[in-house]
Amino acid sequence: EGANPMTGWQRKLAWALCAALAVVVSWPSPARADGEKTLIGGWSVFPPFSDFKVVRGKQQWTGFDVELLNVIAKRAGYRIFAEKADWADVVRGIKEGTIDITASATRTPEREVFARFSVPYRTETMVLILPRGKSGTLPADTVEELVAQFKKRKFRLGVEKGAAFPSKTVQAFLADPANGGQIHAMPGQELLPALLDGRIDGYLEERIVAAKN
Repeated sequence: EGANPMTGWQRKLAWALCAALAVVVSWPSPARADGEKTLIGGWSVFPPFSDFKVVRGKQQWTGFDVELLNVIAKRAGYRIFAEKADWADVVRGIKEGTIDITASATRTPEREVFARFSVPYRTETMVLILPRGKSGTLPADTVEELVAQFKKRKFRLGVEKGAAFPSKTVQAFLADPANGGQIHAMPGQELLPALLDGRIDGYLEERIVAAKN
């Protein structure tokens, strides 16, 4: 049937699922033995904010967040060398120090333990993506009501691995082992195919990214 990015009651929930995003760097900052002012970056495919194309056989990153981070680094006298990775691996790389810097990160107490955050530079709004014509099947005016519907209907919810959500209600739902069978975590680019194949009932996605899909 295809997917409908945002309709009806979903708009009422949008602001409750709105997060401020920041540039994030490893803590403590890595010391480069060679003395070069270079940083290892990490990007996942998240168009239009980060995406890549192959130019003369080489991977070239582009997108709003990519260009912003490159400008910031250049003004500070650094160059960023970035590789493609799933978002969960980017977060893990920041934690382990194998990745120095990335963007599009939601600030959480857990991440503050191993990373430093800039001031927020943009916000993102998460929406629930359902098959076209199914938006009336989960009536809810608040995040609390929506999560209650998830539990009642044994809703198979898709989420991107490594993603953080600003809503404490959503956080609690995802963290509760009792809901483990309903939660399907996967790389972001696999969420829409999983919905269209019927492996999940819906998924949480950034509104602009969902519209591009």
